[in-house]
Amino acid sequence: MSFNSIEDAEKFYISYGKIAGFSVRKSSTKYHNIDGSKELYMRDFVCSKEGFKNPSTSNPKYTHKLFQMFQKEVVSSMQYGSMLKHSEGQEQIYIVKRAGDSTKVREIFYNSSNHEIACSCCKFENEGIPCSHILVVLRNNFIDYLPENLILERWTTTAKAKTVYDDDGVEFQVHTASSKWKGKKNRLIARGFTECLHDAPEEVCNVAEEMLDDLQKMKASYSASGSNTLLQSRSTSVPSSINVYPPNVSKTKGSGKRLKGGKEIAMEDMGKRRTCSVCGKKEKHNARTCPKLKEM
Repeated sequence: MSFNSIEDAEKFYISYGKIAGFSVRKSSTKYHNIDGSKELYMRDFVCSKEGFKNPSTSNPKYTHKLFQMFQKEVVSSMQYGSMLKHSEGQEQIYIVKRAGDSTKVREIFYNSSNHEIACSCCKFENEGIPCSHILVVLRNNFIDYLPENLILERWTTTAKAKTVYDDDGVEFQVHTASSKWKGKKNRLIARGFTECLHDAPEEVCNVAEEMLDDLQKMKASYSASGSNTLLQSRSTSVPSSINVYPPNVSKTKGSGKRLKGGKEIAMEDMGKRRTCSVCGKKEKHNARTCPKLKEM
């Protein structure tokens, strides 16, 4: 579409925005510098909200990789259509299928009060990204933003900027070696003593109190004299020298044998043969198969 002047294009875009339901503003303008004078050759007209964040929706940004995956789902949603199957109060069930393909049908559960939505394909539950079927239902219900329950914190750019907690609810820090030890100490206190002293008898509590006193003494000695005092308090000693000896040679199966000659093997074979009672010789026959029986 072409216009005779920029003013005509601006009037057309403003009138179109009024019909579509949005206002228009000027985005950027470029000029040619000809003989010291500026000549306008391009001007962009955009929606008045283009480039600005909507304060009513606090949607965090996806990472670049996840945004590309989400963008594919948005493009794919243009090929689907939805139809209301059942409605009861604020809960609806929609049927979503691709245009021209009636074989694959998905059912979408949607609650308009809290924007709770779920699809039978279970892509969001498996991958954490809203599927194209969900986006179709949201678009048909005039929801132009992504609800917070469809955005997982681990796929956003601010995922690593927030505090991480372990299974016991203790803050997990991995910045320095001291912070690692602090997290381990907190986990020992939270998990060990809580589980051991829960519904414990008085004798167990007395033993735990004595252990705490011993730990306080060890801590005081460690801070006063260093790690050597702590090692001595544990009744351990570091050897001055360590001698390493070669291991004992074990006799494995087949070791120590040599190859025998043919004569030696023949002599051993002769020793193992029986003496024939007919001819009186050590041969490879017995009294039944002796050759002399044929001569008799």
